[in-house]
Amino acid sequence: MLGPQEAIVIIASPETNADLFWATRFWAPDPIIFVQTGQDKIVLVNPLEFSRAKKEILGARVLSEWNYYKRGNDLLKNEESVTYITIVLHGILEELGVKTLNVQYEHFPYSHGKDLEKLGYTINPVASFLYERSIKTPQEISYIEEISRYTDEAISQAVEILKQAKINSAGFLALDETIVTSELLKQIVTAHLWKYNCLGAHTIISSGIDSYEPHNEGHGPIKAHTPIVMDVFPRSLTNGYFTDTTRTFCKGKANKKLSRMFRAVLDAQQAAIDILKPGLPAKETNVIAVAKLEEAGFQNKMLQGGPQGFIHGLGHGVGVEIHEKPSLNGSTQDILEKNNIVTVEPGLYYPRVGGVRIEDTLVITENGYRSLTNSPKERLEIA
Repeated sequence: MLGPQEAIVIIASPETNADLFWATRFWAPDPIIFVQTGQDKIVLVNPLEFSRAKKEILGARVLSEWNYYKRGNDLLKNEESVTYITIVLHGILEELGVKTLNVQYEHFPYSHGKDLEKLGYTINPVASFLYERSIKTPQEISYIEEISRYTDEAISQAVEILKQAKINSAGFLALDETIVTSELLKQIVTAHLWKYNCLGAHTIISSGIDSYEPHNEGHGPIKAHTPIVMDVFPRSLTNGYFTDTTRTFCKGKANKKLSRMFRAVLDAQQAAIDILKPGLPAKETNVIAVAKLEEAGFQNKMLQGGPQGFIHGLGHGVGVEIHEKPSLNGSTQDILEKNNIVTVEPGLYYPRVGGVRIEDTLVITENGYRSLTNSPKERLEIA
């Protein structure tokens, strides 16, 4: 609750500051100013963006920076050497009667803070809007569910190529004379997403030992009889929301260890998903996933300086950032709440085998969960 002389202030580009985009739903490459008091939300933009901002920003007053620059200058009478943005802020804050500014401690520009203190304002560094952002509205859930559907379709198209491909004499996948590569599959996935104005940047389709590294995007020919990890996490350029889905396949015959890894990861994921509900300490999902993997004979360890086993957290929130609250790792203090959207993505990684990861995006409901991901995941091998 904000006091009568208190405001939240953000100075940033909405394209790089998720809190600011979430608060305004306005795409802009240049910095804008957001001010929220107990009674009002105000966005100040430069004249270049003013007309568009008036049409696109809902639930906030849109004002021209230039008007408040002139007002701030008149108040200062050019006696203080401060930045343009500081002068604009001084103009609006003085009008609002604000004396204390709550600013993002990780993002608020240091120079503006020092200038504002010079003008008599109190700067109070606070956390971001991460908690508020973690509780999704029905509209936000609908956005992510829609993007998840496009992602399911994109993965299905890549899988269809794997089904059609033959294994050549060198052990690689081929369509007639064309070698199937990570690059080709990523082009298919991202092209499908682009049809719906979704950007599939950094899509992961890795095979063989490349898949041992969870964020190796993959390159070169797809190898038969080895894991193929597809991790697709597009962002809608229409509404700014992400989803996140991972599937693991093997074209041909998986060896015994890979088959055991796949079954263990699938079982661990389902065990963690089954306990999702409001009020659950989020780390409990990680605890049960680790227990299931260890029960199947897979433990975390270091070998020759490299990690092996389940080497990352179980999952994360999804929204206007791909990784946001709540966290599902083993040390989190987060508590699951209704309308959180989270991923559950256990994995196992071994340098001589590769990796297996399976990931769904789910919404926490009143009594449990609902999956927003519907891509098939139960079969490892593709004949």
